Amino acid sequence: PLLAWGRISGSLRWREMPVVIGVGLIVFVGGWPWLWDHTAQRLHEYLLDKSVRWVVPTFYLGETWDKAYPPWHYPLVMAAVTMPPAVLVWALGGFGTLLRRRPDAAKWLGLNLAFTLGLACLPGVPRYDGVRLFLAAFPFVAIAAGLGLDLMLRALAERTRLGKAGALLAVAALLAPTALRMRALDPCLLSYYSPAVGGLRGAERLGFETTFWGDAITPELLAEIPESATVSFVPLGGDYAASLGLPWAPPERADVLVILGRKGMLEKGLRRRFEGEPGWMETSREGVPLVRIYRGR
Repeated sequence: PLLAWGRISGSLRWREMPVVIGVGLIVFVGGWPWLWDHTAQRLHEYLLDKSVRWVVPTFYLGETWDKAYPPWHYPLVMAAVTMPPAVLVWALGGFGTLLRRRPDAAKWLGLNLAFTLGLACLPGVPRYDGVRLFLAAFPFVAIAAGLGLDLMLRALAERTRLGKAGALLAVAALLAPTALRMRALDPCLLSYYSPAVGGLRGAERLGFETTFWGDAITPELLAEIPESATVSFVPLGGDYAASLGLPWAPPERADVLVILGRKGMLEKGLRRRFEGEPGWMETSREGVPLVRIYRGR
């Protein structure tokens, strides 16, 4: 996007483009310590990994996509249903204002959003893990939302008797539902969904994944595991157990079975057990179970 914008706006000459590319590569390598040793070999491994990827099973709109990635609209839908409604409205208002008042700035934001979200929508591009793979889009959404918020604050301050204080109170009222929902979800913030879809319970009803990579396995839950017990974390695996210093065993041989309710990755039998059997302890939010502990063997 930077190179394209430089040429479109006329602010980047052809002979300067190699410098921009070089700086980008320096930032890429300098910001990733893994590449500091055996740089050429690991860069090759990274590029090979990106060109030959196994399909990560993904639960989306009530269906598990395990033979191919979810449909092209997955990034757009996931961005919309996980963004606080006020932020989404401010972003749309801010972008519309930029189009009218500062078309060059609107083009710059639009170019970056089209690149980050548009790239994720292309055929063959990996799509899984909610919004994680296209997080780079959100700073540009935040810029537009900041402008939309600024415009709303100014309008409220000018048109109400309370002035700036009244404007800030109005903003607080708009953000309160999101803040309260996040407080109720803590520490399971990967399970946040917009009130526009009914929060986490509504997201489950609509067929979205309700949890992802283990934030719902809380210290309180881990405290229930006997010290001498072998543990299987499904679908997180042995590396997760090792990171916690717990003895791991396969699900069929473990003393304790901890099932994370990431439906796209659960084998059918384990998913039926998770959905139909309470277990002896669980982490749930908004009435939706995220993790359940079972006795193994």
